Amino acid sequence: VLMSHALVNDDAPERVKAKLAGFDVHTPTAEIVRRGQREGTVREGDPVALSVAFWAAVQGIAEELSLHPGTPCPESAWIVDIVRKR
Repeated sequence: VLMSHALVNDDAPERVKAKLAGFDVHTPTAEIVRRGQREGTVREGDPVALSVAFWAAVQGIAEELSLHPGTPCPESAWIVDIVRKR
């Protein structure tokens, strides 16, 4: 959450923004998704799109919990179900 906010924050130094702009969570995650698809544990679909859906959910939950600490935390299985094959 902090990394994504720093990337768009006008007050963040350009060297920090440059490092953050090069950070890629989706390529390694997409490879994990592909492996899971081959093994039959991850649902079919575009591996990068599944990575985006997974990490967007994680980030959204993290933002919600940081802004509203009293909010009940979703169970980890609900998040994993985004990519799990049924």
